[in-house]
Amino acid sequence: MSCRFSILLTTPTYADGQAGSIYGEWPPLVNAVRKPGEWNVYDVVFEAPKFDGEKLVKPGYLTVFLNGILLHNRKEIMGITAHRQAPKYQPQAAEESLVLQNHNGGERFRNIWVRRLGGYDQPEK
Repeated sequence: MSCRFSILLTTPTYADGQAGSIYGEWPPLVNAVRKPGEWNVYDVVFEAPKFDGEKLVKPGYLTVFLNGILLHNRKEIMGITAHRQAPKYQPQAAEESLVLQNHNGGERFRNIWVRRLGGYDQPEK
């Protein structure tokens, strides 16, 4: 993975901060959150941005499902997300660590799967 981004798990009141949003960039197409106390399931397809040295050659893209419902369909992301700052790209390694964010609200994570896409999984050019 490359390029840090956040997909929110909580439900603040601002559009790009509600559950399933791409934080600071895009609200979800629909609210697909389950009742409090029930587990939610995210499926995320991440296409990493490409750099040539310091120059962005291709932006990153996200496709996101929450509980089997499409929230974002190959949505272009604007860069690294940060609280109260506009997202921006910074050149970085082709792969980095997966980071899960919470807001000290009792979020818990389980059954996390990560796999590289290849072959027929690649988007058309």
